[in-house]
Amino acid sequence: MKIVVPMRSTKSLVGVCCVRVTQTRGRTPSGATFLGIVAPRAGAWRAVMGRANRHGRVSCVRVSLQALLGWLTLALAIASATAAEPKRVMLIHSFGRDFPPFDTFSGILRAELVSHFPGPLDIFEVSLESARFGGTVQEGPFVDYLQALVSGRRLDLVVPIGGPAAQFAQRHRQALFPGTPMLIAAPDQRHVQQNALTTQDSAVLVQNELSWMFQTILDLLPQTTNIAVVIGNSPLERFWINEIQGASQRFTNQVGLLWLNELSFAEMLKRCAALPPRSAIFYPILVVDADGVPLWQEGVLTRLRDVASAPLFGLYDTQLGRGIVGGPLMNVGELSRSTASVAARILHGEAPGNIRPPPQEPGPPQFDWRELRRWGISEARLPAGSAVRFRQPGLWERYWWLVCGGTLFGAMQAALIVGLLLNRARRRQGEAVAALIADLSSRFVNLPAGEVGRVIEDAQRRVCECLGLDISTLWQWAPDESDTLVMTHIYRRLPGPATPERFEAREHFPWALGQLKAGRVVALSMNNVPAEAARDLEAWRHFGLKTVLHLPLSVGGAPPVGLLAFNDTQADREWTPTLVQHLQLAAQIFANALERQQAEEKLRASERRYRTLHESMREAFVSVDMTGRIQDFNAVFKEMLGYSDEELRRLTYPDLTPERWHTTEAGIIRDQVLARGYSVVYEKEYRRKDGAVFPVELRTFLIRDGSGRPEAMWAIVRDVTDRKRDQEALRGFSARLIRTQEEERSRLARELHDDITQRLARLAIDVGRAEAGTSGSPSMETVRSVREELIRLSEDVHALSYRLHPSIIEDLGVAVAIKAEAERFERQHSIPIEVTVRDVPESVSPQAALCVFRVVQEALRNVVRHARASVVKIALRGLDGGLQLAVQDDGCGFNQVAQRNHPRLGLASMRERVHLIGGELDVESAPGRGTTVMAWVAAGERLMASP
Repeated sequence: MKIVVPMRSTKSLVGVCCVRVTQTRGRTPSGATFLGIVAPRAGAWRAVMGRANRHGRVSCVRVSLQALLGWLTLALAIASATAAEPKRVMLIHSFGRDFPPFDTFSGILRAELVSHFPGPLDIFEVSLESARFGGTVQEGPFVDYLQALVSGRRLDLVVPIGGPAAQFAQRHRQALFPGTPMLIAAPDQRHVQQNALTTQDSAVLVQNELSWMFQTILDLLPQTTNIAVVIGNSPLERFWINEIQGASQRFTNQVGLLWLNELSFAEMLKRCAALPPRSAIFYPILVVDADGVPLWQEGVLTRLRDVASAPLFGLYDTQLGRGIVGGPLMNVGELSRSTASVAARILHGEAPGNIRPPPQEPGPPQFDWRELRRWGISEARLPAGSAVRFRQPGLWERYWWLVCGGTLFGAMQAALIVGLLLNRARRRQGEAVAALIADLSSRFVNLPAGEVGRVIEDAQRRVCECLGLDISTLWQWAPDESDTLVMTHIYRRLPGPATPERFEAREHFPWALGQLKAGRVVALSMNNVPAEAARDLEAWRHFGLKTVLHLPLSVGGAPPVGLLAFNDTQADREWTPTLVQHLQLAAQIFANALERQQAEEKLRASERRYRTLHESMREAFVSVDMTGRIQDFNAVFKEMLGYSDEELRRLTYPDLTPERWHTTEAGIIRDQVLARGYSVVYEKEYRRKDGAVFPVELRTFLIRDGSGRPEAMWAIVRDVTDRKRDQEALRGFSARLIRTQEEERSRLARELHDDITQRLARLAIDVGRAEAGTSGSPSMETVRSVREELIRLSEDVHALSYRLHPSIIEDLGVAVAIKAEAERFERQHSIPIEVTVRDVPESVSPQAALCVFRVVQEALRNVVRHARASVVKIALRGLDGGLQLAVQDDGCGFNQVAQRNHPRLGLASMRERVHLIGGELDVESAPGRGTTVMAWVAAGERLMASP
């Protein structure tokens, strides 16, 4: 985290101390690293020291005290930043942070917010991209994204910027930020529902007076009869079209409006370049043109200004100096500072509903002196109180009467001599460069892709040596970032500051970036850099450059893919049109070579991916031409059929298919593959090299060439032999299961008929005999015998009922039921059983309890039937929200591989029962090592869906 602490003297800002506070864990405590003090403007420190000298020791003491105060403030800031939790602020952009004028507004807002709020800030930004297209249907995924983004994070302030963002935030406030303070920033008051603002909402609005700009145009250019309105076609711009129409109603008798919103930007440029006389251009906002292309680049207004055939007017002071004449403009910097002040007050705890500043109106008129001169507009026509900016009186205007007299004669004499010498030198240099370019062109013909980089750097060296230049660099766009340039080739004749391998072009060379993207050549020295390239000039001077030449790298009129730069650090250089033309040809040669190199690399990479995909596929793949001959296949397909590569390439797909399938497959290819481009999954048979026929399942796709004609068919093939075998096994298993069920029903019927029914009949006979006795009452022995038999009969019926459905599970729980079953088993079969129960959940679903109990029963039956065990252990415990069961015996065990080939009904029924409630079952066994049955089921209801 960085903390910026201003250090002030009595009247001026002396410097800024930048400290990075690092919080660590473990052995190293929090620490602070001092980065340095930077004077904010030239001469500030000298001014302070000058006053100290003039005022003596008092001023020196005062400066020392203020320096000490600055260090104390720094220490307090470090402690506060280390301890305080950062305030989290979300900025919601209407279109994106790079669309003017919101790019300038958001940049100043962030800087001002940091300076207004002393504590740590966590500012993150999102963009409402759907505002460019209109409607609220596209907002659903964005709302979901914001909900996921803020989930689990506390937001201290939400700042929607601009009209679309404000309307979006008000529509979805309750869903996204129900209790978070919100500050609506910079929209026109017509975009905000004032009555929908809550006590948690505040707004810094603007009031654009469009009629003022029409009045300004007619005041400066009273002969104007036509105003071209350059505006885009997004929903926001269509809203402003209606507002402009309303504001221009009272001027309809003076001017007519020409609307350009239904044109692409290129067509707008053509229309503005061919306007009739007595025209003006009004540029309110341009976000998206009629083709849907976003226009966020800084060079958009500059390009419009360069081609305009009439004066250009706008709405914001950020447009001044970039091509507009001027007028009553909205002060974006003041709006940003007002917004930052309100945001800081909210972050300090002030209620947003109590902060309702009035809407900001356009400021006093201000004009660009250069544009006034360009269009011949007299300053006498300017409104009272107007400010004229960018006034640049030249040397000629200030000293023309001295310059004329002193230099006229000498210039005439020297001009002829110098001209002749320069012409001779240029001619020789041009001939040498032309010969060099011709040689380079021949070298790059049929050059292998691996040699392109080396030959380009050698060509850079030769060009620099021929022209006496110091540095040549070649830059290309980073593949993942639109404004990042990566240096791929360099030649340097003299040592100097290291050139970074990557450049954020928008940050360091914004003006040159705009020229590059427009396809323009930048050829200038440090003495003739335009005013709008001030940031570029700083970077060039940092690297000690005195002359720069930037040539766009473009192939076939496509957008530039990079730039070729030639620079000189020793002297200024004049880039003649002929020399620039020769070097542009070199740049074209380099661009074509790089394009060919990248194309070959992409082709090789595509071939590698294609081959890797085929070889890594688990399914078989085969490609045939339209005659059916096999062209390509993977290893799975070759292994499936048993042929070699050469043998497969001599075959056709009918050769691999038994004849009874030919007619069916021909119909599928005709009716499905050729008709719609693919087939449904269908089954047929293949014949291996050894003659064996096996079933397959495949799907076929049609491949077309560049002209749309069918050229091949691809098929994904799957051997379904195992699946067919499994289906047959499943049918056999189902039949055995039905037989087992019928056998169980027969056993129960026999038990009821042969045992229970006969015993009941005998009891009826005994009672009948007792009734027929002579004594008139049954003997006590007969009654006792009937009673004992009824008790035994009741116990047997209960045991039979228990085997059918153990009610003890519902009455006493699964743990007690398992223990009871173990005791019954131990009594009946004399095999010791050890039962362990631990951490069983209090609430267990009936399905889970019955499933675990049946698994125990089936496992114990297997012990009796097959295991010949001497000891059985049963363990039941709660695990991961369910029940884990283990039944282990020390019996003879079995071969699991053989069991899988011939599955037993008992194990299969256990697996199916556990699977039906979403559980897992595993059986571990080996001959002579006993058997362990492990099962886990969820404690709650969790039935699996039917397959």
